[in-house]
Amino acid sequence: MTPDADIDALCERHGLPRSFGWRLMPLVRRAHASPPEQRLFLMGLVERSFVREAERRRGSDARREQEEEQALVQLAATLHRWQPPGWFKDWARDLGAMDAFEG
Repeated sequence: MTPDADIDALCERHGLPRSFGWRLMPLVRRAHASPPEQRLFLMGLVERSFVREAERRRGSDARREQEEEQALVQLAATLHRWQPPGWFKDWARDLGAMDAFEG
């Protein structure tokens, strides 16, 4: 494999953008130019970097999703208690959206 192909394969395997892998390209190139034992060692370092970054991003995504859901629940509770003023209903009727306030 070539260094580019290695980076592409790692990005695909770990679900990371190529921009992340590109930062590690000098190390991958060095690995390709090294004896087999050093190559395995360097590529192991690269692989672990991909693993850590993928785990970090999954944790970040999970936290963000949880925060978004909490915000949505709070917003929904507020909106369900809200009674729009008359001018707002008139404005909605003019826009043809009055059905949102019926029922």
